[in-house]
Amino acid sequence: MADKRSSYGNILKATALFGGVRVFQIIIHIIRAKVVAMLIGPAGMGIHNLLKSTLDTVNHVTGCGLQTSAVRDIAKAHDGGDQERIDVVITSLRLIVWLTGLIGVLVVFFGSAPLSYFAFGNYEYSTAFKYLSIIMFATQLNTGQVALLQGTFHYKYLAKSSLIGNFLSLLLTIPLYYYLREKGIVPALIIASLITLYYSWNASRKVTFHYVKLPFSKLFLEGKGMLTLGLVLAIGSLIGNLSSYLMNIFISHSGSISDVGLYTAGTTIANSYIFLVMSSMSTDYVPRLSALNGNIEAQNEAINKQTELLAIILLPLLVFFIVFSKEMILLLYSSEFIVISTMLELFMVGMLFQAFTWCLSYAVVARGDKKLFLLTEIYNFSISILLKVVGFYIAGLDGIGVAFIVDYIFELLLIFIVCHRKYQFRLSPDCQIVIFYSVVICTITLVSVYVLSSYWRYVIGIVLLLLACVYSIKELNKRVNLKAIISKFRK
Repeated sequence: MADKRSSYGNILKATALFGGVRVFQIIIHIIRAKVVAMLIGPAGMGIHNLLKSTLDTVNHVTGCGLQTSAVRDIAKAHDGGDQERIDVVITSLRLIVWLTGLIGVLVVFFGSAPLSYFAFGNYEYSTAFKYLSIIMFATQLNTGQVALLQGTFHYKYLAKSSLIGNFLSLLLTIPLYYYLREKGIVPALIIASLITLYYSWNASRKVTFHYVKLPFSKLFLEGKGMLTLGLVLAIGSLIGNLSSYLMNIFISHSGSISDVGLYTAGTTIANSYIFLVMSSMSTDYVPRLSALNGNIEAQNEAINKQTELLAIILLPLLVFFIVFSKEMILLLYSSEFIVISTMLELFMVGMLFQAFTWCLSYAVVARGDKKLFLLTEIYNFSISILLKVVGFYIAGLDGIGVAFIVDYIFELLLIFIVCHRKYQFRLSPDCQIVIFYSVVICTITLVSVYVLSSYWRYVIGIVLLLLACVYSIKELNKRVNLKAIISKFRK
């Protein structure tokens, strides 16, 4: 069953499904941000973002990384086909998310004063945090439902609940901002979280399982595995966030606040629009890889297929952003941000190596190798900070762009060596060819836009973009038969 899910066609279907969902979520986010900015102004938007980011940070810790570790355990149980085992895992998860959700509520409620002071520099928002503590409970319960749907491969229900929840949240919270202005921020955040929970909970009812009475010893044993891996994943994620935070501080001290804004703009474009493809794939990739745990040959095949498809889909997108970096910056920001065009072009090449690293790194997560995962995250954190600091000292923001490429080349080499030696991973001939052509085309495009004049930059760039599109379509058609898919739509 897991092998069938690892076919090129199923990987592409899942990517298309959740890619559509992610695009819709981005559109909703843009509309919400625009409406909020118009109705409550910059100050109100600042309050909204500080409240939400503080809650997200706390949830990052109290949530214990269950959004990934629980998916792994559920997927393994589901693929085994043992209903009794499935019942035990799901019952354990639901009890654990209730417990971690309550812990989150208590942390925010009783820590409201220090949270207010940390976020705003005063205690004025202590009461707001007390009301918002309910969000911690709703968010964690939602995590449990999403993990359940993801781990049992109910992707359509998960996508549908996400779309409806996001859309209704937007519709119901706009009147609050309109009539209450800044006073509507707290109720709007609470209502949005409850709507999201309602639809994910309703969708999770489609999963067949039975609650079982678990003795404390059994619950402790089941929960220990989820929470231990989850905490390691949460720490790894916090290390990644810490890297971004420290770079912002370093740039503000060594450069200026404007440099921080420019750097943030570049990373936002890369993360919001390019990483969209990877985040869409991860929804399906993590449970699928976890279900194959123990089968080295099948896991290697799944990683190779994932890497091939990711490179094929990303290639035209990366080339487009390299060629039209200035135009995209003007579209998304303003002429003041044009100075980051070179950094953005370098980011695009680095994103290709990041994609390959991403595919391999989940092999460690799928096997639950906690120590190895944490060690690689610490190494990646150290090398990333070191290279970016050196890059900024030498060449400013453009130096960070170069450091981004070098960083992910190092990270890719490390994770490849680890997976090769520990998990006997090998790149398939097809995967090697796709990686080679993707790197060559992106590199030639980068060099062309850097050395050529404005006119020839676009002439050669468009030719390379067409070449990338033709190559990607050709390779995609080899794997999923695009002609048959198109003919089905015509009918």
